[in-house]
Amino acid sequence: MLKSTLVLTLSILTFNAHGASFDCSKASTQVETLICQTSVLNDLDSTMANIYRSKVDSSLKESQKNWIKDVRNNAQTVDELTKVYIERVKFLSEYSAVENKNEPNLNASENKPRLSKTKKNSGKLELSDFSEKFITVDGMEYSTQHREFNKPNFILLCTESIMVDLMNTWKKDAIKNNQASEFRQLKENVYNGLWNSTADKLESQITNPRMKAMCELMIAGNR
Repeated sequence: MLKSTLVLTLSILTFNAHGASFDCSKASTQVETLICQTSVLNDLDSTMANIYRSKVDSSLKESQKNWIKDVRNNAQTVDELTKVYIERVKFLSEYSAVENKNEPNLNASENKPRLSKTKKNSGKLELSDFSEKFITVDGMEYSTQHREFNKPNFILLCTESIMVDLMNTWKKDAIKNNQASEFRQLKENVYNGLWNSTADKLESQITNPRMKAMCELMIAGNR
């Protein structure tokens, strides 16, 4: 039913969304009222706003205005709003500033990708990390050799519901970075490490009613 839920879930976990991005006491349209009355839409709006602020440039600013006017404000129901918000969160999460899109790829001529690449951000996982027996996420170590199933069934179902999209995202990035062969070699390690870290993160957040609702949406969407 609902697609591209992976980016949404991980974005909410990353940005720790709390309510709509605007003052609900001043909601003046049907769409704004629906957002304020629906906890899932609250989180979606907050998450979208946080991602937007982290990436905004002149081109994105105009695009966002048009999206609000032509897409969001034309949605009529909670389901329609949820769908367009998920699509927008995915778009914003993958957005790169225009000036960066035209930068030459200095590594394009290299025949063999480098797994020992220096990280641009010490907090961001790189494909090379999965060549080790453990990956480190938020200070916690997670095995890349096997999956941990000692979690409540609800957590396992929620994790499973996002793993296909998550693996597709890593595969897409690997191809983009000329690391397709390395991804194939490390695919099992990548799956295990991401499964373990995602399941643990979800379990730590599941007492949050909003996160529980997001998991329920994802599980229902995969039935």
